[in-house]
Amino acid sequence: MSISFRREGIAKALVQKAEEALRAEGISKIFGLVFKDNDVANAFWEKQGYTLRTNLNYRNKSLNQTVPQGE
Repeated sequence: MSISFRREGIAKALVQKAEEALRAEGISKIFGLVFKDNDVANAFWEKQGYTLRTNLNYRNKSLNQTVPQGE
């Protein structure tokens, strides 16, 4: 049996609490990574007021052949 907890506001509440805690510490900007093809996650973050950055290139390098390099 699969139970879904989506659409109950749990993630939204967690994000709001995290933002409050970061603000209280004097942190003024948040950066997050979401896969381009994850439509559900991208829609969620947009609803929370997070905008898409187009001026950055995200780079990675695998130091172990068993770990995929990524696209």
